[in-house]
Amino acid sequence: MKNSGDNVFQNIPVADGQAALVEGFLNGHDFSPNTRRAFTNDLRKFASWFTTANKEPFAVGRVTVRDITDFRGWLRKDTPVQALPDQERLVHHRPNQRLDGSQDLPGSPIQDAPNAGPASHCSG
Repeated sequence: MKNSGDNVFQNIPVADGQAALVEGFLNGHDFSPNTRRAFTNDLRKFASWFTTANKEPFAVGRVTVRDITDFRGWLRKDTPVQALPDQERLVHHRPNQRLDGSQDLPGSPIQDAPNAGPASHCSG
């Protein structure tokens, strides 16, 4: 029997260790079954897009800020209206937290990206 990490990537080319990384992330948090399902569905959608767009197996360590930006643009442009609520799920995950629970280190693609800090809100 496959674990949920394997099921996320069924029929999607991925680098070694990615299923175990996802399984460890999911098991390391007290997510409800609905949250786990939503997370895995969103990750599956992203991994599928990533492999098509980049013509390489999906690997968490290869994802860049540009990939996230392009994926969000693809969701807005190329998905049917019924799927629009799904756009918001991917951004729910904190961008500076990795699947293994560690924080991004200086020099990571997210840290080095312009305007990568938290959004500031002007009060007026």
